[in-house]
Amino acid sequence: MGFATLTFCRWANYIFASDRAGGLGGIDIWYVQFENGKWSEARNLGAPINTKYDDQTPFIHPDGVTLYFTSEGHAGMGVRSLHDAPQR
Repeated sequence: MGFATLTFCRWANYIFASDRAGGLGGIDIWYVQFENGKWSEARNLGAPINTKYDDQTPFIHPDGVTLYFTSEGHAGMGVRSLHDAPQR
């Protein structure tokens, strides 16, 4: 299942959260790119962004670099805490 979160940045055309097969567990954050007139296969952002718990609600800051997301797998203020991760 996919979750409706559409965000854009320099390194991906579409970033979304899904519990699709091939993830690290729970809900993960994925991205696709439009390359040579075709959409790429969905790619998992991997660790340390994704955990075995739910990581979702991705949003790229207007700086085009910083990803904000909610997570149940990172230490925070409670369930589904807000986190940021500058582009690697």
